[in-house]
Amino acid sequence: MRFKQEIKDRLYGGHIGIETDKIDFEILKVMLADDHKKIAGGKPVTELAWPFGAITALTAVNDNGEVFADKQIDIRYEQVKFRDAIIEEEDTQPIDADVNEVAEMPSLSVVKVIPAQIEGCNVKHFKEAVKSYLKRYDGIVVTADNYKELSDVVSKLKKEKDNVNESKKAVKKEAMKVYTDFENDMKEVLKMFDASISSLSSDIKEFTDKEVAENDMVVRKLINKALNDYVHRDDFDGYCATKVFSIDPRWSSLKKFINSKKPTKALVDAIKQECERTKETYKSYMQRCESLDIYLEARCKETDVDQEMIDVSVYKDKLRDGSFEDIKPLLERRFREIINRRDEQEHQKKEEAKKEEVKQQEKPVNVSSEEKELKMLVGKIVGTKAALNELKTSLDYLKAKYDGCFDYDLRFPRKKEGK
Repeated sequence: MRFKQEIKDRLYGGHIGIETDKIDFEILKVMLADDHKKIAGGKPVTELAWPFGAITALTAVNDNGEVFADKQIDIRYEQVKFRDAIIEEEDTQPIDADVNEVAEMPSLSVVKVIPAQIEGCNVKHFKEAVKSYLKRYDGIVVTADNYKELSDVVSKLKKEKDNVNESKKAVKKEAMKVYTDFENDMKEVLKMFDASISSLSSDIKEFTDKEVAENDMVVRKLINKALNDYVHRDDFDGYCATKVFSIDPRWSSLKKFINSKKPTKALVDAIKQECERTKETYKSYMQRCESLDIYLEARCKETDVDQEMIDVSVYKDKLRDGSFEDIKPLLERRFREIINRRDEQEHQKKEEAKKEEVKQQEKPVNVSSEEKELKMLVGKIVGTKAALNELKTSLDYLKAKYDGCFDYDLRFPRKKEGK
């Protein structure tokens, strides 16, 4: 397949645009690549992209000699259909003559792969010769006398090694030339497939994404109704409805669950199954909450702690994702904090009471001028020595309290001689 000469001249001269569908577009790029045409930026023409959303494309050459493609082009370009621009050759039949119909995928023909042959190479003899050549350096002892000379030897060996390596690379490059050309051609073929796949997939995704979004609305409406029914019956609470209930993304994309925006029995059953799983999760949670309530009631009674001082909701939230045994240490820590604070407060009150008592005791009594007149009380006190000593202590306290307004003279009488 090749261009008609007149069409080719006018195409490359920037006078016509060739109209193609996606299939012929790929063939056209190959034909342009054979003539070493480029697109903007000096990139190969095989990287030319199909215009987004186009049914047919117009491919032309601009004033800079760069190939471009679009859904519509400048009116200065005469439009020529692809099939009117080419000559079909007998040995080229990858595409059916019908523009819109693809022939069966052609198969790659490989008659025989002949391993690369290197003629006139004495590599085996060369290997043995090098081995013998390097043998002279075996067992050499480096000393202060010869290390400089041996440094020159090492430099010489490195240079000889580099030369051998370059020879190896040259032979490999020549031996791989046939395969490299084949590989490059095959890469171009794979890029053609990638371009078609990418273009089609991108357009298809627009429709599938829209379809999934519409299906998702139907699925979520069905889910919300089921969740509301379960919450209304107290089978589980709002937290479980939003945090525990899990929506499977396949419900909105697989025909097994929804077909033409209509939910299937499989979807209804799957939602019900997930609701029942959520219900069991909530039931287990409520059992843990009940254990918490029983424990708190007993512990508060045991420690004489007001249960209002413990924010139960905090621990019930933790029970959502943990067991009662997990939060028990946290509860005990809270009880210790309350008890320690209570003990500290009680101790502080006692200390303050003692200080106040001492303060009152040490505070002098205000006595009016009339009351300052001293009176004498005369009498007789009889008691045991211990009792009298305690009385004396009390009188000392009164003397200090009523400074200058109270005094006493109390002593034990002397025993008479002979008695």
